[in-house]
Amino acid sequence: MKWFKTRWSISYVLIAAVAVLTSCVADDMDEGYPGKITGKEVHVKFALQMPNANTSPATYAITEINENEVKTIDILAFKPVPVDAQHPSGFELAYVAQVSGSQIVSKPGYAKNEVKEFSVTLQQSADAQTFVILANVRAQVESLHPEGRMGADKDVLLQDPALVYSNAGSWNANNDNSDPANFTPFPMWGEVSQVVNDATTQITGVGIVRGIARLDVVLGTDVLTAANFKLDEVHIYNSKNKGQIVPAPANLASRTQVKAATLPAGNISQTTPLAYTVPASMNKLFERTIYLFEAKGTTEDKSSEATCVVVGGTYGTDTRTTYYRLDFLKKEATDTYFRDILRNHHYRMNIIKVSGRGYDTPDDAFNAKATNIEAEATDWNDGGIGDIIFNGQYALSVGPVEFNFSREAKSGNEGTNVLSIFTDYPTGWKIDKVVDAADGTTPVSWLSLSATSGAKDVKASPYLTFGENNTAHMRSANVIIAAGRMRYTVRVNQSLTVDMGLSIINPLNGQAITELVFVAAPDVAPAAQQFQVNFAPKAASLFVSVSPVGFNPPFAYQPGSSVIATAVVSGVNGRMSYHIQPAALTAADLSSNPFPERTSKIDYSVSNGAAYESKSIFLRQMVYNTLVDVADKYMLNGSSYSFTVRSNTTWAIKPGSLSDPDGILETLDMSQSGGYNTSTILSPGNTINFKVVKAENGSKNGKTATLVLTDPSGKMTDVTFTIKGVVCGTDGIPIKQKIGNHEYLTHYYGTGADQRCWMVENSKEGIYSGTTNTSNENTVEGARGYYYTWDQANSACPDGWRLPVNAEFGTVKTETGSSKTGIGQWWNATSAFAGYYSGNSNKWESWGGHSYWWTGSDPYSYYSSFSMLAGPYVFISDDWYSVRCVQE
Repeated sequence: MKWFKTRWSISYVLIAAVAVLTSCVADDMDEGYPGKITGKEVHVKFALQMPNANTSPATYAITEINENEVKTIDILAFKPVPVDAQHPSGFELAYVAQVSGSQIVSKPGYAKNEVKEFSVTLQQSADAQTFVILANVRAQVESLHPEGRMGADKDVLLQDPALVYSNAGSWNANNDNSDPANFTPFPMWGEVSQVVNDATTQITGVGIVRGIARLDVVLGTDVLTAANFKLDEVHIYNSKNKGQIVPAPANLASRTQVKAATLPAGNISQTTPLAYTVPASMNKLFERTIYLFEAKGTTEDKSSEATCVVVGGTYGTDTRTTYYRLDFLKKEATDTYFRDILRNHHYRMNIIKVSGRGYDTPDDAFNAKATNIEAEATDWNDGGIGDIIFNGQYALSVGPVEFNFSREAKSGNEGTNVLSIFTDYPTGWKIDKVVDAADGTTPVSWLSLSATSGAKDVKASPYLTFGENNTAHMRSANVIIAAGRMRYTVRVNQSLTVDMGLSIINPLNGQAITELVFVAAPDVAPAAQQFQVNFAPKAASLFVSVSPVGFNPPFAYQPGSSVIATAVVSGVNGRMSYHIQPAALTAADLSSNPFPERTSKIDYSVSNGAAYESKSIFLRQMVYNTLVDVADKYMLNGSSYSFTVRSNTTWAIKPGSLSDPDGILETLDMSQSGGYNTSTILSPGNTINFKVVKAENGSKNGKTATLVLTDPSGKMTDVTFTIKGVVCGTDGIPIKQKIGNHEYLTHYYGTGADQRCWMVENSKEGIYSGTTNTSNENTVEGARGYYYTWDQANSACPDGWRLPVNAEFGTVKTETGSSKTGIGQWWNATSAFAGYYSGNSNKWESWGGHSYWWTGSDPYSYYSSFSMLAGPYVFISDDWYSVRCVQE
């Protein structure tokens, strides 16, 4: 294999000194596409509120973490402009920023990825900009070519056909979690408006909407009690294979809730129903497996066009599966009898009653009405409420799961104090009790809620009421919310922590930072960066601790840097300043690890005697690299091949970079991309797939195609690599090709510049003396090749081919040795040099004890099969010998 490495650019060290991120993983300093907003840039931390997750346990389906997986984020920034014919929305595209992979992290304390954080460079503006966040759709954004669309209207651009996500068939979701990389993350969208200026450090609470809907099928309480039905299969008819990534503005009720489906143009229906086999562990609740694009509802007379569910199950004492149709019916009486399937919604098809067996086939059930079964489809907007618990028929949704307040925090009708509660239970919800979290039974008096009950189907927003924590300890309470027998616990904590002004900042601009990232080419020390730690009271001591991160070596310092060590620092008047520069990562470091990193976490804490405060910063050094494991050669036999790309940044195939002048490639998908995948376990890196042509002759032998990988984030220069096609056998596998007037098996021997393609069958070309060799002990038919005198030998090799010289025979002898397998099999099937190919035994056979081949070195020079390809010998005679040619 060949490993192609990137060329290094010293510009990498210019990654901004104010690099900020919210965790110990990679920062993204991509400045995006050039924009129209002018002025100073500012580094801003985003916090995305992910769609809420069901709390029921996962079995063979994906997890809540999978559902909230974010691998890439593209931010389209729009600035306000006067409304006119070109800008009906009043906003135009100003610039684009991107982050990817490990630059996007889950906020600490949120085990289900409910909050995602990342940092990105934005441009300042006195007007409120609108930021459109597009997650997991990097390929679609790149196909939109936003760099050439600056000034385009917001609503027109976001409904462009390029922003369509396609997925023919079932979503890649039903797995046993042993290989999370197999999961395909969902397309997501979010939008927020914000004024960005010098004081802007973060944008939080941005609601994110999934571009798909989730469907679970559940057996209700009565069916479980009757124990007369087991779920075996689920089939979805009339689902869609495409979805518009951004909903149309008219179809939005709010920025996190849709009210109608937005469908791409054209025929987008799946050609065949989606089919799912239900694992035994899920035959009562089949969840987190079926994900659907949006679909429009229709009228009752068009049931054959409606998206519907067909379940297969075993009824009573039956021994075979029968099938039942279940529909997404609207709850209210309207013209559209079947309801829309909406993005970001969670649908549960509750099977309430089964009274008999169903139809024989799924198609029979689809073409009929529901028989012997009763079911109800309930839906929830995952962006509008909290975690959801079900009892099989009704649901209770509450969010958030936990509140954390400081000592001075007090109650108020504010977003940080507000609960969201929703249920469809007939008698609504109520506060069951508020108790001490330590023992779970003692009522507390310091905490209450503004409302203690609510009606069904009405979203309630009660707020917490409490006062300053003047006790000597942290206090915690559990708020128990009930709906029927369903219970949900919300934890409320109020600490003793007070604000002592502990901050870690960039002294150049006063911005808070949590990470410094240093990047440079191998053997080049990155540019120095600075940070400052401030704290109060100024007379306090600052406690410093240093720890490595993960399996990476700890951060190393260049001489002259402020080396940070575990210490207690006093007498610095409330301020510590650091000048940091790491020692260079060397080429030797890359030889042992192509993606070297050094990372340390620095924790600072300060106490005023009654309380303390802590903050951390990560120092991280790395080298961006891309490795491509292209094979030395690929046989041009019409096969499909692939190779992998390992990279610690993003990569894509550069548009227009494919050069294939001799046409050795039949197909290669130029839209393939990846990045932030350096694994060597199981399925290493990202895969590039291609298919070669089937060559009819040797004219394409050794011809090449070249391709360029580019880094959309601009962290590396382009990587060019070569695909070489061959029409000659390798690794013991022959390829038959047309040479002259006949076809011959061929195989490579030799290495590097001395490598040649050999005929491994005797020539039947040119002028010859006979088709049998009477001078040899054995008679050999012409099918095994013709026999030539020395004067005739050169005519046996057509244009582009010639007699092998003695040294080339010697190479073959060395390579084949005495092996009976692999390459040696072609020349050494027995103890003698092979004389002809036997289709019956699928190997080369000798002609009795000896065979002879002319060489092109000296007159009358030949090699013999005697004693393992002995020679060269010279006879002055008119003997007839065989010829095997090598390609020029």
